[in-house]
Amino acid sequence: MPRPAYSAEENITIREDFLDGAIKLFRQVGAEELSLRRLAKHLDISHTKLYRYFGSKEELLIAIRQKILEELQVEMYAQDPTDASATARLRAASYAFCKFAVSNEKEYFFLFSDEIENTRNSKAYLKQRQALFNFIVEIAKDAQVKGQTDLDGRTLANLAWATMHGLFLLHFRGQFVEGRSFEDLFESAMSLLFGPAKDEASGSSGRR
Repeated sequence: MPRPAYSAEENITIREDFLDGAIKLFRQVGAEELSLRRLAKHLDISHTKLYRYFGSKEELLIAIRQKILEELQVEMYAQDPTDASATARLRAASYAFCKFAVSNEKEYFFLFSDEIENTRNSKAYLKQRQALFNFIVEIAKDAQVKGQTDLDGRTLANLAWATMHGLFLLHFRGQFVEGRSFEDLFESAMSLLFGPAKDEASGSSGRR
């Protein structure tokens, strides 16, 4: 039987459907156990059909990363209070990022802790990840210009990333000691990096 001819739009839809199935399977078994043959069985299709859309496991994993990162980007952009102060925008971005991390531990490690080789397949993903970081850098630069921080934008963005990443790793591994909760430490980090929130400065809690 000849292979059915699909339009470009149909091929995009089919690939997205396969990718959605791949993400669901990834969340069940993890990246190590995920394979094109296992995904084909999960989707109840032939592995040769799947290979038309993903040429290798590496290509599939990069596509999964891109899709999950896109979900994070959409959420961070949606939570951005563009008319607020730069430091308020940085706080909002940090809260959105934190919500994603603590709700999606496996996905967080897959995006930001697993080593990714700079291959032809990964270049678009690495560029996408850099664009998200640059989004934060530009807001941090605005904070410096408006006198809301003494740090240059790229330094502040890097410090925010390093601080949050460290807190997430300690939280995931249960390594906080002396009665300090993740929530308390995260709030303290936000105040140290971006200054107290307006409601904190007036004496009420700034937690969300």
